[in-house]
Amino acid sequence: MTPTKAALLPASPGISTVDVIATQRHFLNLVPLPLGCRLAAADANGDAAVDTVDVVAIQRFFLGLSTGTANVGKYQFSPANRAYQTMVNDQVDQSYGALIFGDVVTPFVQ
Repeated sequence: MTPTKAALLPASPGISTVDVIATQRHFLNLVPLPLGCRLAAADANGDAAVDTVDVVAIQRFFLGLSTGTANVGKYQFSPANRAYQTMVNDQVDQSYGALIFGDVVTPFVQ
């Protein structure tokens, strides 16, 4: 089973200048983002580094532009997928973690 959810459209509520500034402040070593989902969400282009490319991508998404936004607005699930035997009963306690690229600062988009 692979969870999916449609990406947010550019200029969707929840990703704002606050996210842009938080990502920029991390890149400038002013206020580092904590390890985990917030830092992963700031890495909009998925290159394992938070830099000006990510800042600009989040900003362009917030402004409603549809190009140059990398993965901003897209969901990433953890685990990415899960295999099951033939299911005949409900599967309980099968939670997936999710983040939205670009959604760096709480409150997070639902």
